Amino acid sequence: MNKQEAENLLIEAINNIYCHDKELFDYNGKNYERAIAFRLAHYLQNIIDNEKEFESDIKIDCEYERHYTEKKQCFVPCHRCNSECDVAILRKKSKLPKTMRPDIIIHKRRSNEKNLLAIEIKTPNRLPRNPDSKDNAKLTYITCSKSNRRNSDSAEWYHYNIGIALCLTREAYKFWIFEKGKRVEPCEKRLFPHIRTALSCPIAP
Repeated sequence: MNKQEAENLLIEAINNIYCHDKELFDYNGKNYERAIAFRLAHYLQNIIDNEKEFESDIKIDCEYERHYTEKKQCFVPCHRCNSECDVAILRKKSKLPKTMRPDIIIHKRRSNEKNLLAIEIKTPNRLPRNPDSKDNAKLTYITCSKSNRRNSDSAEWYHYNIGIALCLTREAYKFWIFEKGKRVEPCEKRLFPHIRTALSCPIAP
């Protein structure tokens, strides 16, 4: 999966969120982040099921913490890593978790052969200028094309094709794309009117 394919897939799924699930936003002052993530994964699965180029072993999972039979490790010091990357910088500033559960991943289970896309979601009341710092570091880490451990074999490398940090509010969304351990600029930002009568909804809920 390349950057443009990931972007097209995400935007189509987001359009369905705003068509069918807008009541999940700003309900009594809260946005239901986990519910929104689940619905986004649902629409992504529907799209993939209707696309012939995706093989049958490609799955979409929410908060999938497994790496083969172990937990997904994260922020382990990298082999041949640039000490100035976002992960290394954040590691110096704060205590980072040793495991992770990406909000949504598109992958082949128990394999690193087809790690296609990882998505981290935030649902703030206002769109931020930059992505969450820990999401930024996490997506840098799992899209890095280098080995994540010393003396590791290919079974321990994530190497996701694309990572996306996504922020959604009731009326707008914004996302940043990560590729090969780097954040790609510019990000995508879309604003919506209060009444979305013109939006097409290709996938049924």
